[in-house]
Amino acid sequence: MEEKLPSWRWAIVSVVCLLCFMANYMQYQVSALAVEVMPMLNIDTVGFSMLFLVPMLTAVFFSIPLGALGDRIGSKKVVTVCTAISVAGGFLRCFTLDSFTMQMTSMFLIGMGISALNANLIKVLGTWFREQTGFAMGLFYAASCVAIVVAQICAGLFGSVFNSYMVAAVVMTISWVLWIVLDRDVPEGQSLPEPEPVLDYIKVAIKSPGVWLISIGVGFGLASTT
Repeated sequence: MEEKLPSWRWAIVSVVCLLCFMANYMQYQVSALAVEVMPMLNIDTVGFSMLFLVPMLTAVFFSIPLGALGDRIGSKKVVTVCTAISVAGGFLRCFTLDSFTMQMTSMFLIGMGISALNANLIKVLGTWFREQTGFAMGLFYAASCVAIVVAQICAGLFGSVFNSYMVAAVVMTISWVLWIVLDRDVPEGQSLPEPEPVLDYIKVAIKSPGVWLISIGVGFGLASTT
């Protein structure tokens, strides 16, 4: 008999997809505004590439620690705090349009929320969707792709870079509030699982040639599509 899943899972996946959408939108709207951003900051294509890609650098430094922290205190707290940092980065970006250093800083901060969410995604969706986790993951990645398309189409329609960034920051704030209201670490009546021995897992992964080959392959794939 197929297990009956909690109906609240649809609220969970909806808010997760919304956070994913906004994180990707806020990054990729920069590429749509390149012709305005580059002269505004007096940067060349190398500087622009750094600005555009710096949210991904956030994940490089914080994904593993944030995933381990989610195991210990629950994914909701970790994603809530990190998304608050992203919201702060979104508003900082609006008011520092004349400083390349501050724009880099704000984009780095914007990457915190999605880094935390990605690091805890399997726990969040797996807890609620169980055998349907693959379907929920598909919705998540579809949201990221839709965000990229929407950013390219809509980011330049707000009259100025400031307006475009401000609208995104406000919607990200709304998404953050919805996460706080709607997300739950586990269904009612369940408790958080025991923390995983992350360091032990990392040691095993480092010694596995298969893990390295898959990682390199996925890395090249992501780099080429980006």
